[in-house]
Amino acid sequence: MIPLAARDSLPVWDQVLLGLEDLLKKGAFRPGEALPPPTELARQLVLNPAAVRRAYAALVERGELTRGEDGYFVAEGRGTP
Repeated sequence: MIPLAARDSLPVWDQVLLGLEDLLKKGAFRPGEALPPPTELARQLVLNPAAVRRAYAALVERGELTRGEDGYFVAEGRGTP
């Protein structure tokens, strides 16, 4: 689960980004594995889907995720030496 704090000085999308980065570092998702669709993760976190899409987009820019026709996936080769 991604921890969110309403009174945190970070924007909620940034909190989602940090939570996703932590999950990726911990190996919660394997390379090539699909992440939940932004609307589904937003529903689970009780957030606006735009916040999740923004976090996913930042991870795509950083090379942590890829975006395909079927959704967002952990980048291949991520976490390999």
